[in-house]
Amino acid sequence: MGGDEVADSRGRGRASALLPRKTRGPGAAASRGCVLGSRLLGAGRGGPGVGHSIASATVCVVWMRINWRATAPGMREVYQDLSRALAGSDFYLAGGTALALLEGHRISVDLDLFSPTLSDAETLLEDLVDNLQSEITDVALGQNALDLEISGVRVSLIRYRYPLLKPTLTPESNGLRLADRDDIATMKLSAITNRGSRKDFIDFWVLLDRHRTLPEHGYPLSSGLSESGRNWRMNDGPVGDGSYGDD
Repeated sequence: MGGDEVADSRGRGRASALLPRKTRGPGAAASRGCVLGSRLLGAGRGGPGVGHSIASATVCVVWMRINWRATAPGMREVYQDLSRALAGSDFYLAGGTALALLEGHRISVDLDLFSPTLSDAETLLEDLVDNLQSEITDVALGQNALDLEISGVRVSLIRYRYPLLKPTLTPESNGLRLADRDDIATMKLSAITNRGSRKDFIDFWVLLDRHRTLPEHGYPLSSGLSESGRNWRMNDGPVGDGSYGDD
C-alpha cells in the first residue's frame, strides 16, 4: 500500500488552561509551522529549552520507506501536522511506532517523540497549541515530558539525553526524523529490562530476526548494542524484577 520515501514524573497541573478555545481554519498549519520553527531555533540556547535546532550541515541524511499501513487511522495526518509544527527542532520519532513505520510488522497506535534538550514542557505545549492544526485534548504535563492526545492519537514528547548511535532517518517529505534501528533496539532492550510488554518483545525479535547483520554498516546488530550500554539506562532506574506486562 502507500508509503513515503524517507531519506520524570507527569501531572495534570495547569495544562488544561493552556488548551485552545478557538477553532483552527484549514491552511493554518503551514504558516504556523514556520513561526514555531523560528521560535525553536532561538529557544535551544538562549531561550527556554524547547529543543535545540538542527544544523543541516552536520546531519547525515539517510533515506528509508515509511509503511503507513502499520499505523492506526488518523496517525498519518497527525504525524504530518507535528512535522510542520516541529520543523527545525531536534525531536525525532522512536519506539515501537518508528519501528512499525520502518518494518510494517504490526499496527501501532501512538507516537513517541524524543529530544535530548527538552527542558520546558509547558512552553512546548504552548507552542503546539499555537501551531498545530489538529485538536489537542487530554494533556499530562511534566517538567521534561508532555503527554497529550492529538485528534485521537496519543502522543508523548520526552527528553532522552543519551547520544544516538546512528544518524536519524529523514523523510523525503521533510517529516519528523526516525531513529535508526540500532537506537530503537537499545530502547527496546531497556524497556524489556524495565518490565517490558509483549509488544516490546515482538519488536526486539523483529529487529534480531531481520537485522542480525546490517550490511550497510558491516557489523552485527549485537555489536551496536554492546557499544551502547550507556543507553540502556533510559529510565535511570533498577533493572526490572522479571515480571512483564500483558499488553
